[in-house]
Amino acid sequence: MSLRRWAIVLGIALVGLANIDTDETDGTKSKPAAPSKVAAPKPKKHLTLYVTGSVVNVRSGPSTAYEKLFQLHKGHAVKELETRDGWTKLSSRNRSGWMSKKYLSPNKPPSTAANSAKKRASQCHPNYSGACVPIASDVDCAGGSGNGPAYVQGPVHVTGRDVYRLDRDKDGIGCE
Repeated sequence: MSLRRWAIVLGIALVGLANIDTDETDGTKSKPAAPSKVAAPKPKKHLTLYVTGSVVNVRSGPSTAYEKLFQLHKGHAVKELETRDGWTKLSSRNRSGWMSKKYLSPNKPPSTAANSAKKRASQCHPNYSGACVPIASDVDCAGGSGNGPAYVQGPVHVTGRDVYRLDRDKDGIGCE
């Protein structure tokens, strides 16, 4: 660029700088702009998700190729930070990592203790209470002279027909 063109560019720049602080209509100094009343962005609310797999790995990145950092158990609540390619970045107890989205749900799974109690109750004979008398071909009192194949630690209350003959003295309580 020639010296003359540089002089023109420099002159335009100086005029522009001189006019920055003045009102273009009357040459007086303009007031600084009032601060903007734009609301600060609201922090993103993280969705709470629950682990649905029995024991699930949390990894350093969104793939099984990444290092396993720790594991979470079924029903554990986590905060969703980000989702990418079927993987969710999560936060749990001041730790974060990635878990496959297929092991997460917005619905809290039923408690494991409640499921265990239901399962255990379904495997106990309904004619007895106080202890779980298993449903088997034969049940004997633990520590007694019976040959099983199943045993129960008493005492148990007979609430129906004593199908396993655990209440020898017929007082309603077996394996005393």
